[in-house]
Amino acid sequence: MIDLFPTLTELCGLETPSAIEGKSLAGLLENPEAPWERPAYTVWSEDGKHYTGVSVRTERWHFAEFFGKGQGKMLLDPLTDPHELRNLASEPRHAETVAAFSNMARTYAADRIPPGK
Repeated sequence: MIDLFPTLTELCGLETPSAIEGKSLAGLLENPEAPWERPAYTVWSEDGKHYTGVSVRTERWHFAEFFGKGQGKMLLDPLTDPHELRNLASEPRHAETVAAFSNMARTYAADRIPPGK
């Protein structure tokens, strides 16, 4: 949803304010095959003050990490498991991928809601 406003401003020929976090998807609307390196993030919060989970989706992987109560990690492969039923996070061969996504999720969460807010 954060990409909707910058997409609409670009399509309307308006300037997008620099403080906007999202990026325009107009290029993808014009050419759906264009490369897109930006992951999609989804966050949730049980108390409205702290993130209790972050999901990171790329073309190749879907990763989610839960913080606090019920903590854990999920690494899903939508290409080979389109219903996302098999969690690959504990498989040693995916340890580097899990670590990289965990870092992305934690950085994303830390940059948006300060601890203790």
